[in-house]
Amino acid sequence: QAQHTEKHLKVLDMRRDLEEVDKRMKSENQAILDELAARTNVLKSFKYIDDEEVPLLKAKIARETGSLLISELIVENLLDNLTVAEIAALFSMFVCQFNSRDENFREEEFSDQFLNVLDKMEAILERIYDAERKFGMLVESYDKYKQSNINSLLAHVVHMWALKKDFAEICTQTSAPEGAIVKTIQRLELHLRDVKKAAKVIGNTNLLNKVEDIIQAIRRDIVFAGSLYLE
Repeated sequence: QAQHTEKHLKVLDMRRDLEEVDKRMKSENQAILDELAARTNVLKSFKYIDDEEVPLLKAKIARETGSLLISELIVENLLDNLTVAEIAALFSMFVCQFNSRDENFREEEFSDQFLNVLDKMEAILERIYDAERKFGMLVESYDKYKQSNINSLLAHVVHMWALKKDFAEICTQTSAPEGAIVKTIQRLELHLRDVKKAAKVIGNTNLLNKVEDIIQAIRRDIVFAGSLYLE
């Protein structure tokens, strides 16, 4: 009788465990469905898909860039009047992972035109944040969201490098270690390949040519030599 009771209790425990697993899976599946619905609504609000969820032209751009923010920059032609070095500096903000309290964005080293584009870019980012928050994708503050999407600490360094300044010279203009500078520029070059594809998708030859010029300008010397900096 005791053995029978023990087996019965084990069966009950197993049943409870299975029910708990089932509840957890349903909850996780629902969370996935909710996130998918939220992302779909965001894409609709920015005209990446239509009401029937059919991808539009902007979706083709986003597929290459992997970023709504960058796609919007391209679609709104905000990069057309920037110089090659300025575009390099702007895109470095999407790949830079260096953080330090000793560094700040060097606004004084950039043209009014660049700063105007930067303001417009941040306005786009805020619209994306508002949409994602509206549809339940976010709980974090805008400041944290901005920090996770834009890092301008090495923009002036990348700007100098794209102007073909000497590596030793640009190292004197920042507290960032050499490795952080090199990795940022390497990531930028990889990122620009995707931007190049996006420019081809919409036939923007002006942007395409500038991106090719950026890659040529930054892909040189110690940054792309075989070194300890390579990941």
